[in-house]
Amino acid sequence: MLRSQNTLETQNQAIGLAKEAVRLDPLDADAWGILGYTQASASRWRHELQSIDLRDAAKVNGQRSLDLAPGNAKGELALAAALPLLGTDNWLIRANGLKRSLAGNPRDPEVLIEQAWISRFTGHCLEASKTCERVSTEFRTASFYNIWARACWSAGQIKKTESILARSASVYPTNKMLWHTRVEVLIFGGQPERAKSILQDQKGRPAVVTDGEVKELVSMARGVASQNPSEVDAALLRLKASALRSIRPAVNAIRLASMKRRLDDAFSLAEAYFFGRGFEVAGDVGGGLFISPNQRHTNFLFEPPAAAMWSDKRFGYLLEELGLERYWREARIPPDFR
Repeated sequence: MLRSQNTLETQNQAIGLAKEAVRLDPLDADAWGILGYTQASASRWRHELQSIDLRDAAKVNGQRSLDLAPGNAKGELALAAALPLLGTDNWLIRANGLKRSLAGNPRDPEVLIEQAWISRFTGHCLEASKTCERVSTEFRTASFYNIWARACWSAGQIKKTESILARSASVYPTNKMLWHTRVEVLIFGGQPERAKSILQDQKGRPAVVTDGEVKELVSMARGVASQNPSEVDAALLRLKASALRSIRPAVNAIRLASMKRRLDDAFSLAEAYFFGRGFEVAGDVGGGLFISPNQRHTNFLFEPPAAAMWSDKRFGYLLEELGLERYWREARIPPDFR
């Protein structure tokens, strides 16, 4: 639960608890694997030097788990998750590691959630949705609900998306991640007025959401709903300016540009987000966390707002550079949008 909260403090506490587990029982293979996975998952949200240290520790502890119990699901999970998200050589190795992990324990909730999360990154959103259904209720954390809702949204399961978001809002009413997802799904799903009502609800707003973020999202909602080019320009400019300080506005700028069929903008923003070309997108995500360039997320590329990009030849070039085209060829599993 601590690990899924996505703040620096809760991740560090999760690592501390995992270290306590191996201290209590140094021969428990699951404990070593959990420690490795906790370090690996935290490495995705740190500056690069700290990320490397956490990944190195995760590899050592994941291997220790496998030395104690060959094929241990937690150990395989730790080693798979210790790879950076991006990198042309990482996709297939990680996928094979997750397969071995699932073979070790097909019902392991942590393995299933990790698999669902990564499936969204590789454009297999329907499979991600099905995987989420296999996770037992007691393990459905805020981050799990976010993965599940966005997987269903990407797979075109709109009613299911709404149901999951409603359920998650009752359990985690002011979780920032889920709050942003509800707002973005409404804005880009043709319901900007409902999004505005959430944005105007100060009591239901997470305490860490600033007035500046709200203004930015209101501007984005206007831009999506408007047929006035000047309003779209204003929203894009605001998002681009914010992208110099934080990572979420850069993703939303790509979504907005794609939805408004401004594909030159969409692809130039994607080049900046993934490769730092044109300008450098800040990696800050709040809560003391940071996403370094080799840990950038690809899942938004397969969500509905990006659909206009899929038929453009530049999308194939982008995916090739990210290593996804090679992965799909080698794994022989095409993405949903194809």
